[in-house]
Amino acid sequence: MNIIKLLIVLLSTSIVQLEASDTVVHGDALKGELWLTSTDELNAIVRKDKIGQVHDFYEVVASKVVSAVGTFLEKASIVEISEVQAKRLVGLNYVCPPGKKSYLVRAVYGSGATGRFHVERLGDSSILVRHSSLGDDFVVFKSALVVHLDFEPIYVYCDVSIVR
Repeated sequence: MNIIKLLIVLLSTSIVQLEASDTVVHGDALKGELWLTSTDELNAIVRKDKIGQVHDFYEVVASKVVSAVGTFLEKASIVEISEVQAKRLVGLNYVCPPGKKSYLVRAVYGSGATGRFHVERLGDSSILVRHSSLGDDFVVFKSALVVHLDFEPIYVYCDVSIVR
């Protein structure tokens, strides 16, 4: 009887350690500092090239972010995707409006629970993906958006603002 209790305790401890290990691996893989655009570069670009807001986008669901980042966005900041791929990443309610194409783009966020994304068009071929949120710590994580555009984007700038 005591041996069975000891085995249950050992198994429980192992499961907790595995879950903690998985969290660390995913957390490190999704650290987003390298995707941020420097503040000086961003301010100069926005002052010169801002055209307007892009209102037509979806956030990739949490369960698909690691896949989207690893499969598509590690080497490219923006990738044109099919409607089938977009539905897999954002859910079945996905619809791309006529005359626009779907692009998977890099995004970063600070505190996801208290914030939201904003997308702006910059010049003829760039977009800015910005996340604004409330929080105590400046920690940046990778994410992804599916954005509908009527132009072919070449570059994505990423920015985060966290207000205490």
